This record gives sequence, C-alpha cells and structure tokens, in this order.
Amino acid sequence: MKKDKRFEILFKDNVSKDSPEYKKALSRYISLIQELNKDGNKFELNVNKPKPIPRAFSNAEIESMKSLGDTLYGYYDNGKKSFFLSKWLGGLIGQMRTYMSAKKNLYFGNRNKKNEVYWDFVTKDSDPNISLVYAKYEDGSINPNRFVWSDDAEASDIKVMRMKGLIQEGIFLTLAQIIKYEGVPWYSKLFHPSKTLKELCTVDGVLNEHLYFTYMFNFRLWLADLITILVLGLLGMIVKNYLQEFSKEAKE
Repeated sequence: MKKDKRFEILFKDNVSKDSPEYKKALSRYISLIQELNKDGNKFELNVNKPKPIPRAFSNAEIESMKSLGDTLYGYYDNGKKSFFLSKWLGGLIGQMRTYMSAKKNLYFGNRNKKNEVYWDFVTKDSDPNISLVYAKYEDGSINPNRFVWSDDAEASDIKVMRMKGLIQEGIFLTLAQIIKYEGVPWYSKLFHPSKTLKELCTVDGVLNEHLYFTYMFNFRLWLADLITILVLGLLGMIVKNYLQEFSKEAKE
C-alpha cells in the first residue's frame, strides 16, 4: 500500500495533512477500509495514523474490473456465459466464441446501471457545493462513523467517498441519440461529435460527466470497430485481387 499511488502520501514523512492530496487519499483510505469490513474483513481503521492493509480493492471493485473484461473480451465465467456454452457440446463448439455474445450486449443493450463502479464524493442534491463529510469529535479529531454536511458546525474537512455505478447503454442507442438530437446541425454531429454529446448530457447548464463518459466511450468503441472493419475489408480486397492475378498467371 505504501507504493500505491492512491495512498502513498499517507505513509510519507514530512507531508502536510492539510494538503488536498492528503485529504483525498485519507478519504479514499477510510472508505476502502469500511467497504472491506463490509465484505467480512476486520481491518483496524486508524484515521490519525493510517496503517497499510493487505487488500487494495474491495469485492465490488474486483467485480467491476471483471465486468469490464467481460464486456471487452466475452463471458468466460461459468456464471455468466450462456447456458449452451456452459455445457460440454456447447463448450466444444463455441470455445473462444463468447466475444460475439459480449459484442451483442455492447451494441444492443438498454440504458441501466452496470457492475462497473467508481469512487466519488457525495454532494447534496439541492446544492452540489455542499459535500457529505466526516464529523469531528470535541477534540477536533475525525469521527469515521458519523457523517454530516459540510455546512454543519461539527463538520471536518475530510469528504466522504462512496462507490457509484457507471451508466451502461448500447452503442446503437447512443448513435441514435446523436442522430435524433436537433440542437446542432448535421455537420457538427459528423465532425464534432464530442460537442454534440456534451450538449446532449447538459441539463440546466450542468454537464452530467458520467453520462458524457459513457457516450464518448461508446462512440470511440464504434469508431474503432468501424475502422477495424474497413481495414480488414481493404486487406481482404487486396488479397483477393492478388490471388486472382496469381491464378491467371498460373493458368497462362
């Protein structure tokens, strides 16, 4: 943990505990230990003098990484692959073919929350400038078991972090949103898709950054797949023409 970029500042000497980097690392450290203890661990939480722990990620974060791998490369886990592929004959026929099953979900899936998570600070719905923070004891030390809003008299300056689920949406659904959107002209959609997506994700002047991330992720994946198909198609045409010419010369 002392070499982990997320937490290394907590274990360095002569570091200001008032720096934003230290406060963010401490917030992440507290939240991680609390999450790990929910998973059945019994790690000691010492806010004043953090101690290294032997776990870098909670079960939810590990499942999140696995979920991303499933999306990109296919469902190889026995609990997630299709019923047909989990049987002997299906496994024999469909070995290494779960990639297309993942692609189907990637392109045709509906919008929902997925297993992939990220850490973020908690803010008040009515006022995003007010954050959820840890309360203070009478001596000024942090109480990691009690939360208050940052405008409370007992508020500390350490914000509370929580895991949130990323938004998932099929690529075709994202492309349909771009095509249907009437806020920008067609040439802007074609040559400046990021600008179009930003406007799509902005409500009352506030950008929904996580929805924008999902839209851009989908658009870039579609663009990468499109370029891959075009390159492979071009290579196929070149090979085909070469073989045809070679066949003609062989006959002559």
